[in-house]
Amino acid sequence: MLLNQQITAVNMSNLPIIYKLCRMAKIMETVNAEVNWRPDNTKVSPGFLIESLVISTLSCRKPLWKMHEFWTQDDLDFFYPELGLEEKWLSDDAYARALDKFSDIKMGCLVSKISMEMLKMHDLSLESVHLDTTSKSVQGVYEDDAEGSFDITYGYSKDKRPDLKQYKIGCAVQQNGLVVMGDIMAGNHSDNQWNPSAIKLMSSFFEGKGYREVTFIGDSATVASYESLKQLAGLKFISRLPETFGIAEELKREAFEKNCFVSAGKMATKETSAEYQVAGFVRELDGNTYRFIVVHSSALETRKENTQKRSIEKALTSMTKKTAKLEKAAFACEPDALGALQTLMREVESAGFKCGGHVETRRSKSYSKRGRPKQTDEGSVEVTYHAILEILGPDEALYQQKLKEDSTFVLITSMLDEKVLSNIDILREYKHQNSVEEAFRFLKSPVYLGQTLLNRKERVEAMGYVFILVLMIACYLQFRVRKALAENNEYVLDPGNKKNTRPSVKRIFEILEDVLVMITPQGRYFPANINPRILKMIEWTGFDPRIYLEI
Repeated sequence: MLLNQQITAVNMSNLPIIYKLCRMAKIMETVNAEVNWRPDNTKVSPGFLIESLVISTLSCRKPLWKMHEFWTQDDLDFFYPELGLEEKWLSDDAYARALDKFSDIKMGCLVSKISMEMLKMHDLSLESVHLDTTSKSVQGVYEDDAEGSFDITYGYSKDKRPDLKQYKIGCAVQQNGLVVMGDIMAGNHSDNQWNPSAIKLMSSFFEGKGYREVTFIGDSATVASYESLKQLAGLKFISRLPETFGIAEELKREAFEKNCFVSAGKMATKETSAEYQVAGFVRELDGNTYRFIVVHSSALETRKENTQKRSIEKALTSMTKKTAKLEKAAFACEPDALGALQTLMREVESAGFKCGGHVETRRSKSYSKRGRPKQTDEGSVEVTYHAILEILGPDEALYQQKLKEDSTFVLITSMLDEKVLSNIDILREYKHQNSVEEAFRFLKSPVYLGQTLLNRKERVEAMGYVFILVLMIACYLQFRVRKALAENNEYVLDPGNKKNTRPSVKRIFEILEDVLVMITPQGRYFPANINPRILKMIEWTGFDPRIYLEI
């Protein structure tokens, strides 16, 4: 029997799985092939340092300020025995220099190159691409020595932190939610500028890789202006049409007047999921022909109805106060009273209320002296005119029409043939836009890195591309687990015994949070009482649990 001091218990959490995925992606080799470095004069390669940043960022182990404290010598000997690494080489300065070298190359192209290889490795196609942006808030003072358009500055914060400087991350995922492109921009860079230019760049890149029939899908920033539409000429795209285009309101009104909606049902499996209706139109816009789909959402109508109720109550309170103030006013002549009445009536009606009113004549005596008048003092009769307005209630027909129109949005697409892609199919493709938003939610988790790493704008930008690689690996992990669950008709059991067939990265990490490995002179072993669901989750990732015991 082994003595206790000969056995070490180590929590490996998700580390071996993340390591395996990074090795599949060949991050280290790709970075080393692209950056300028001298193997004969470097103890540890920049590719390893970038790859290890991705691994450490994704690891469930407690984040540390010092990167070299994340890796133990045992880890290095286990995962990278062929490199002959030493723990002392992994200093903050070493990682900072690696980020500097990383920033000298076209990092976006490198990310896309890695993502294309991962697609091929998983035998996946590239049919549609969804793109969106998010902001990443940062704190601190940065050396102003970066060239180009990247700048850490204030801008519209999707983090809801307008008090902090930021940079922006643009990302594109294919139909399975897997990252295929990423871009880092200045904190005040407009989505209206990025979306169409990114699509044009991706189109050229994908075509060079053999993907010629890609459909690009984005939010309203994709076609924010006529100039944006011009940039998309000749490309297949689907986008939400901004309300700033007058044709949007016209099409909504026409759809309801003609009552030409067709039921599209639900786009999700939840009982509470929205019911959709669609109405299709073909129209010319800025000299080109497009297909427009007016979409009504029951969930959107419910939200808008609640908003509308609050709006009606607020408007009614405001109009009631104005009515009371008007009625207190005394006018010297009837035309003045009538004019004031008509002005307020128009305001009340424009606020969505029915009303009625009239001018009331009032006579009162006035006397020359104060106090009780004498019997001989007959006084004089004063005639005043008062505007009386009655609010009869909300104009239900008007509010219902507005509610219906507010509960709809319009999609625009360059794909005119409904036989190839129906109106419902267009909507279904667009609804997958939340796959980018889902991926971005993962990026919102805080990552603690030393000041040495991020005291220059070039390093912040380089770290942004590391985050995109992090996102790519996380998306593949999620995809592999969900695919395994679907193929085997299995599920993850969530708290409350809820069956989950589409676990998030966060949920996967929670299950893998505590994976103990016993290290002995004879080898590595799982404890006899290891939770079976942990072993099952490892299998769902597509790896044998033995990766925790032997690489």
